Amino acid sequence: GRAQAFKQIGEGRKAQGELEPALKPFKQALLQSEALYKTDPSNNDYLFELGQAEFWVGYVAWERGDLKSAEPYFQNYMQYSRELLAREPNNSDYNMELSYAYSNLGSLASARGNSQVALDNFILSAEINAAELKKTPDNIDLVFSYAEGLSWVGSAKQDIGDLKGSEQAFAEISTLINPIYEK
Repeated sequence: GRAQAFKQIGEGRKAQGELEPALKPFKQALLQSEALYKTDPSNNDYLFELGQAEFWVGYVAWERGDLKSAEPYFQNYMQYSRELLAREPNNSDYNMELSYAYSNLGSLASARGNSQVALDNFILSAEINAAELKKTPDNIDLVFSYAEGLSWVGSAKQDIGDLKGSEQAFAEISTLINPIYEK
């Protein structure tokens, strides 16, 4: 509905590099999603869209370098992702949303110089990816998603001075990705 339309306008403007104009439709999408969710809090689709709207408002703040403003939106996105997964523990899409939520909070912590908090979040994100990849080992998107997660882990380990751990994470990426190019 309207929330989706606002979200698409925001995504279009963001894609054109227009962060300021993107913020307004994303905030409108958030208001619409909140209103919709309040009409039926048990509706998973409404909760999912609410989480997406929170993410996008936070993302624009993040892209503008406003980490303080981004955080509550990323925290809400995390909370809604957890709630969705609690409702449907076997839903892979909801599990991946939680993975993205951890990754966002890791990136936020990293940007603030909180390397250990960043690492903890990146590890949780990567672990979810690994679990999902085990369910569907041929899913190339998941392979790359997991590889990306491992690169965040590797970088964060480097930041805290765990060079051996960092090396292991990057070595694991090669192990994951090489077979794809050898096919």
